[in-house]
Amino acid sequence: MARIYWAPMGVGALRYLDVDFVTGATVEKDVRFGESETLAGGVERGVHGQWERVTIERETITPSTTAGALMLRELRTLESHLLAGFSIGVAVDPDLAYFSWLSSTPMQGALAVVAGAGNHYLSWAPTVTAATVGEEYVLHEVSEVRREERHRVTSIVDPLLPIIDENIAYQYPSGGSYVFRHRYFWPVLKLHADAVERGSILIDEGGARAFTLLLDLREDLVELVQGQLGGMAGPERRQQFIGQDLGYDVNQREFRF
Repeated sequence: MARIYWAPMGVGALRYLDVDFVTGATVEKDVRFGESETLAGGVERGVHGQWERVTIERETITPSTTAGALMLRELRTLESHLLAGFSIGVAVDPDLAYFSWLSSTPMQGALAVVAGAGNHYLSWAPTVTAATVGEEYVLHEVSEVRREERHRVTSIVDPLLPIIDENIAYQYPSGGSYVFRHRYFWPVLKLHADAVERGSILIDEGGARAFTLLLDLREDLVELVQGQLGGMAGPERRQQFIGQDLGYDVNQREFRF
């Protein structure tokens, strides 16, 4: 059962929407880059940004049932929230909703990560105080290069020190922001441009008197960093962070490194 976390229009109490019987969940990588070829046959490439694109699908939601009618009303409100440009969090399994900002630079060859203050979104998932042994986690830097690797947690020395199955592969630069999260938990997602053009997260199945939920989402890394610096979580963030020096040009939506 997937869980959606959101605060309507970015203010007020955090809401939860559980979506059972999810029929599809896919994760792809979106990359923005510029590339040129040299006369000698070389390739020069500049990567401007990388983020994950997440698609969640749930078929046949029928308004003829009490549960279906309630879910559709909530989804229509959620749709308005997303079309207005606000974010949501998504956990494919809410019992694994773990996300930590690392408190030290991941070092090449290390077999552990230092998980800062633990689960940054503990208020969303109070029982998820540490990473889970046997589960796969994403380790990546928040930058246009986005060094990224996947690891399985093999043991927990304490909630702040997950031990991983393989050596950290990359030599990460010092002074950056680094994420360690469950591979199917995204605290800050916004509606993808393709979905905004479609204008709806619900597809009418016609004469069947049923609807399909199709959430086409993408990460917002700037808002993710705002949540780290401001101590505020994803959909609950407010506009007062805009204009601060976060390592990004927030208004231009470009990285400054």
